[in-house]
Amino acid sequence: MFEFDIKTPVPVQMAMIRKNSSGKLYLPYVYIFETGGEWKRFYINLIYELYTHPGDTEIQLMLSPIKAAEIKASQEIFIDNIRFSYPK
Repeated sequence: MFEFDIKTPVPVQMAMIRKNSSGKLYLPYVYIFETGGEWKRFYINLIYELYTHPGDTEIQLMLSPIKAAEIKASQEIFIDNIRFSYPK
């Protein structure tokens, strides 16, 4: 489980790069809309993405802003309380 809080004035795409002996694959995963100046908490269950893959599988999680062309000023995206948890 991946948990985090985010406050963003622009949409954000969360994606993962999964790399193992089968190759490397880019997977767009979650689209997060702008939060209107409020903090929003997200829980993303990654077990379905990982449980069928070999033990040598590497995962990179990425958060990238999706900034519209008409937005000229810089924007700040805040991320807090990042937590990974898994059952033993």
